[in-house]
Amino acid sequence: EDTEVLRQDYLKSQKNIIKKEVEAVIDYINYKKSLIREQLNQEIKRRTYEAAAIAKNIYDENKAIRNDPEIKKMVKDALRPIRFDDEQGYYFAGNMKGVEELFPDKPELEGTDLSAQQDINGKFVIRDLIALIRTKKEGFYEYTWTKPGQAGKNFPKITFVKYFEPLDWFIGTGGYLDDIEENTKKEVLDRISRIRFGLNGYIFVVGYNGVTLMNDTQWHLVGANLWNLTDPNGVKVTQEERKAAARPEGGFINYVWNKPSELKPRPKISFVKGIPEWEWMIGSGVYVDELTRSSRKKKSSCNKT
Repeated sequence: EDTEVLRQDYLKSQKNIIKKEVEAVIDYINYKKSLIREQLNQEIKRRTYEAAAIAKNIYDENKAIRNDPEIKKMVKDALRPIRFDDEQGYYFAGNMKGVEELFPDKPELEGTDLSAQQDINGKFVIRDLIALIRTKKEGFYEYTWTKPGQAGKNFPKITFVKYFEPLDWFIGTGGYLDDIEENTKKEVLDRISRIRFGLNGYIFVVGYNGVTLMNDTQWHLVGANLWNLTDPNGVKVTQEERKAAARPEGGFINYVWNKPSELKPRPKISFVKGIPEWEWMIGSGVYVDELTRSSRKKKSSCNKT
């Protein structure tokens, strides 16, 4: 009876530990998610200021010896080849009448009045940018747009534009939220892979669709879809994880799982909680046999005392 009491007490403490570790990862993910927009905003604003500085230097150096059309060409030639963010980022420019002056992704549209063009949500993008420039001289704007090398124009994008008075242009650049989010996910998974606690504690990540995204102790599972995986007792493990993740507070599940250090199935208890926006399940567990051995050691220690 004493051994069982110790076992239950130890089980409770270990469940608290794995829950705390999972919730700490959840907090970290939410923090990183909150920085995605801020990180993108800072980057595109900095790059737009750099482009405006390049244009100003070209203008100041040539205004006394060249006419405006020549200077415009020089500015466009200087900005056109610049790429960043894995070739997805580029500079664009337009005049205050809505005519596209620089559009490296679709150069065939340069010289075209795009003031009537809309994104998939009905926003008149160029008109809105011109209105922003007229009222604030610079600022951020969010819309959906094309992405270099990919079909369609339904990629969420944030742009920062700045007025360039010498040529009566607005100059800007933008970034795609999904690209920043994917980079953030990679950073998060890398950090999760290094988390260790207790004897064999680690964090695993599984997508809502059943694909394992991170399991640093069993790398052969990463990328595998385990939605229909059934343990020796008939428990569909991933589907039980999905049920737990569907609860806002998360939940505990009981199943049998291969122990990495022994490569054979052992009873296990895990706590799982979801990240709905990313459709991730974050979990951690403890093997029941470890609880039994630990409780026996505690009992032995008590008897000696």
